[in-house]
Amino acid sequence: MDANATQRLLLSRLVRSQAIRVRQTPGDLPFWYTSGKPGPFYINVERIAGDHVAGTLSRMNQILASTAEASQRAPQIHDLVLAAWQSDAGYQEAISLLSATFTRMFPDPPAAISGGERRDWFFSIPLAQTLGIPHVYLYKNGTAWSDRPSILQPGAEPVRVVHVSDILNTGSSYVRNWLPALTAAGMTCEDTFTVAVRGQEGRNLLEARGVRVHTPLVMDESVFRDAAAEGLISPFALADVLQYFESPQAWTRHLLATCGEQILQREPELDAVQRSRLRTFVETDPYDLAAEFPAFFRRAKEVLAVQA
Repeated sequence: MDANATQRLLLSRLVRSQAIRVRQTPGDLPFWYTSGKPGPFYINVERIAGDHVAGTLSRMNQILASTAEASQRAPQIHDLVLAAWQSDAGYQEAISLLSATFTRMFPDPPAAISGGERRDWFFSIPLAQTLGIPHVYLYKNGTAWSDRPSILQPGAEPVRVVHVSDILNTGSSYVRNWLPALTAAGMTCEDTFTVAVRGQEGRNLLEARGVRVHTPLVMDESVFRDAAAEGLISPFALADVLQYFESPQAWTRHLLATCGEQILQREPELDAVQRSRLRTFVETDPYDLAAEFPAFFRRAKEVLAVQA
């Protein structure tokens, strides 16, 4: 299967599993990003693992919160993820596509595949299993553990690792957690394989540090055009996304002009994370729009103060 066919099938799986969500009509609420800015689409790549993702993450949190050593926790996480993978046909299809892509991109297999706590593991663990490559678990506390402990040899000749992630955004987790943990474990990472790349910031950051980025899916205009052509998203959604890519500020101005009232009326529907991001947007005014929409910003502050 060629790269284009793989991208189409993977994109279809991402949209149908709601791993990629878009505003389908003008009245739909925006998605609030970590930065506190709104946008027309949102990506939760782990949703590709099926309807039981939330339960798997909850169980994973329980394992990570235990006092057990990494040598005990990692096998439990391994079994948990593989059980989810083996029970969901769509998840299996996605991993099959990713495995074929990985093999095409890395004809000379690395010594190991690493994945970071937690969402990376939905992809790194079944990929390592499928390809018969040792897996390295990277924890946010800077430690590492492998199902083949002999490859963790600090001070020895560095072991070549490909880090597998769910999505590359800003690349901050790599710089803050994963690359230092691999170095401390005696490993070198010159390549990363990520399910999707959202924007150029993370790619630029990693490539400046000598890490090549490989992916079957770059979330750019062409991907959304393909999704519209396949009937996966509405014509409105495509136009909405293209306007955002052209100018996030202009898109946000149009959003407040056409959907500001709905945002305020439906604020109670937001979860705590989304509400916090909306509050950040209102307080920081990242696009300098408060002077144009004083009523929205005033009323938003009043509503959020009541909900706080």
